[in-house]
Amino acid sequence: INGVRDALRRVTLPAAVVSNSRLTRVHASVRRAGHDTIFGERIFSAEQVARPKPYPDVYLHAAKQLGVEPARCIVVEDSISGLNAARAAGMKTIAFVGASHIPSGYADVLREMGITRIMAHMEELPALVEAGVR
Repeated sequence: INGVRDALRRVTLPAAVVSNSRLTRVHASVRRAGHDTIFGERIFSAEQVARPKPYPDVYLHAAKQLGVEPARCIVVEDSISGLNAARAAGMKTIAFVGASHIPSGYADVLREMGITRIMAHMEELPALVEAGVR
């Protein structure tokens, strides 16, 4: 995703990856993208919990492992199941609609679901995270 490295470096909070994919695949993808120095071992997979997204289990597991209350977490997601999982976990959400696989009109669908923080470009992330912290 264009601009993700710079956006993550500008966010002052610890970041983690939470995915429904297999843990080995997620680690490999993070390394291939050159983000392993950003995330370190803060990578979590649905295979570590009983139920995958849209259930909140993997997000709750990540928060517990990181020692962070779910209400203090901000989740950036591009999928409805992930947004629903994060919301069910009691976490704030930011929807990302700027990936190449996102269909036209997706932001409107998210707004109808009650998602209010929506970004199309990663350079929007630091400001949205800052607003979420406040």
